[in-house]
Amino acid sequence: MDFVKELWRGNASLPFSYWVVAVIGNALFAIADRILDGAGYYNYITEEKLIFIWAFIIISTAYFLFTVVCVWRSATKYEGKPVWAILA
Repeated sequence: MDFVKELWRGNASLPFSYWVVAVIGNALFAIADRILDGAGYYNYITEEKLIFIWAFIIISTAYFLFTVVCVWRSATKYEGKPVWAILA
């Protein structure tokens, strides 16, 4: 849990926050969504599937917002070339 707190506070390095936490983490959610779609999970929606879909949407959106804050805070503390903080 301390690791998550450090990320949230922007104390992780900018490259780690951006590439690992944001890019790879959000890509995993996108890949999971594409796998479900490719397997036909969304073709026929039942009530149970709808609950799962809403949970997936809420969790992936919360994770995305978490990563935005983490990267933003890491960028404000970044001491390298300013262009990397701006691009992040």
